[in-house]
Amino acid sequence: MTIELNRLARLARRLVGSPTAVLCVVGGDELQTASAGTFDRRADSFAREVATAGRAAVAADRIGVPLLSDGGRALGSLCAIGARFPFYDENDMQALADLAVSAVREIELIEKDALIRALVSCAADIPDEDAIADFDTLIAVGTPFPEDTGLK
Repeated sequence: MTIELNRLARLARRLVGSPTAVLCVVGGDELQTASAGTFDRRADSFAREVATAGRAAVAADRIGVPLLSDGGRALGSLCAIGARFPFYDENDMQALADLAVSAVREIELIEKDALIRALVSCAADIPDEDAIADFDTLIAVGTPFPEDTGLK
């Protein structure tokens, strides 16, 4: 995970007053997480559920919002986990939703950076006359999570 995504997880924890916040990014079959506070399997499981469902979830001791691209693609989730009294409320959900916008933009920047790196690497290996055709192929196929995205 990047420093920026870890920072957003810490900010989420402070804003909603939870002992734990988890920001997860879905890439293929992998789930990569940035967490702040005490992390447990319950947090990982809930974050995965919110990311997979693609919609906000609320329970007595946890809340989560999905990280959705403008096109509706599920990128992950941002969740606050832990006992709190009174229960999480609408203000907490709105705080997570506001932070989720920043998280989505950061993830999209990481993906674009990885695509540019892949294009530059590919362009270095092909003759100039083939560069445009190969560029069009990469754009059409897309490379949302190459290995060197920095989300490890």
